Amino acid sequence: MNPNDLPQQKIDQSALARLTFDHASARRYERRFRSAMLPGMLLAFTFLLAGNVLYSLRIVSETAGGILCFAGGIPGLFLAILGYRRVLRQRPLSAQSGREMVPFVVHEQSRGDGVEVAYVDAASGTYFTRLHTTPVA
Repeated sequence: MNPNDLPQQKIDQSALARLTFDHASARRYERRFRSAMLPGMLLAFTFLLAGNVLYSLRIVSETAGGILCFAGGIPGLFLAILGYRRVLRQRPLSAQSGREMVPFVVHEQSRGDGVEVAYVDAASGTYFTRLHTTPVA
């Protein structure tokens, strides 16, 4: 996750302990990730598989099989990454109140491999958390 995309507000575990964990909102948010990334991943997988199968059956040359793999593989992965980044920037809606949830960085849980973000709905007193991993440099 890009440091510029992180929420500026922080929250600690004691404040989260006063709220109720919202399983429905967490499931709904995770479902958005799958639906945003799935078309790109399917495109990449389909072209990679087609290139390998056609080359294995000797229908196309090695070069043509490689070109076919890259022709769909690279754009497919690119679309999957774009979908992932788009969903990261969107704020989830609470399943309880229907309002937009506010993101907070969980202060104690920030670590080297990622940042835990809590999405809080003050109107219904609910929250859920998600670990956003940082890209390997």
